[in-house]
Amino acid sequence: MRSMQKLLPLFFLCAACTSSTSLKGMYSDSRSDAQLGDSPDDMLEAALARRERVERVHVLLAEGQVVTDEDKLRAAALLLDSNFPEDLDLATDLALEVAEAGDERGFPLAGEAIDRGRMLRGLPQKYGTQYVWSPISEKWTLYPWDELTTDAERAAMGLPSLPSAVARVGQLNQEAP
Repeated sequence: MRSMQKLLPLFFLCAACTSSTSLKGMYSDSRSDAQLGDSPDDMLEAALARRERVERVHVLLAEGQVVTDEDKLRAAALLLDSNFPEDLDLATDLALEVAEAGDERGFPLAGEAIDRGRMLRGLPQKYGTQYVWSPISEKWTLYPWDELTTDAERAAMGLPSLPSAVARVGQLNQEAP
């Protein structure tokens, strides 16, 4: 109970941080999360804000307010922050709907949602978009991938080749603190 009392002020602070209720505003807010520090309080604040945005996307979808392709792309991008595989399935569906309507930006977003959803289910990712941080080795690694997926499939989704994804690990580790 005592730890809950400590979290409540952070929750309300977080609620104030994500005052934007439009998809455009929430998407903009989500890009600002990277500006927060690495302290446990900052990480908790960012996690609560992401959770609130995901919940707000569900409300907007239920209210029929996610109509345009731009709205669907933003909603899908915000759902990528969820830790629930079902939200990643929804993000995939939204992104593919946009892609099928002719907006190529939907394909890589769908690929990322597919990979994250598979990762959350403990399955190998398909396209190679998910990296994991190991606090023990203090290094990034590419989350295990399905070796049957080809670079042609990755390219069709607008995603980099597997060698490029592997090379990105080196870049991430050079940038790591």
